[in-house]
Amino acid sequence: MHRLTTDHSEVARLIASGELDEAEAQNYPGRNVITKAIGIQLNPSPETVTGVVEEGDVFLLCSDGLTEHNSDDDLRMALLASEQPRRIVEHLLGQTLDRGARDNVTAIVLRCLRDHSRDDAEA
Repeated sequence: MHRLTTDHSEVARLIASGELDEAEAQNYPGRNVITKAIGIQLNPSPETVTGVVEEGDVFLLCSDGLTEHNSDDDLRMALLASEQPRRIVEHLLGQTLDRGARDNVTAIVLRCLRDHSRDDAEA
């Protein structure tokens, strides 16, 4: 599992700089202060990532409302537990709610499948 983006928040910046560790971040008073957001500027500059997508790759796009209550190990286990993106999302949302979700929670899971139309073109 590889994290492709970072949370644009004050607490994430402090963790990255070494000023806070993960445990301190849980109780940091400014942990919900965001440093970048879409929709507040005329010309937004969203973070983008490029690369090659391969068959079998799985992507989790989620808000910090999900990651606040689920560790990287929790996310990894959920992504490996099912082939069905809907079941993965249902599990993660249920787990987040059970753990006392304090923020809005968004989760999308994408599983990359083989492009069979390319098989026909190469035959």
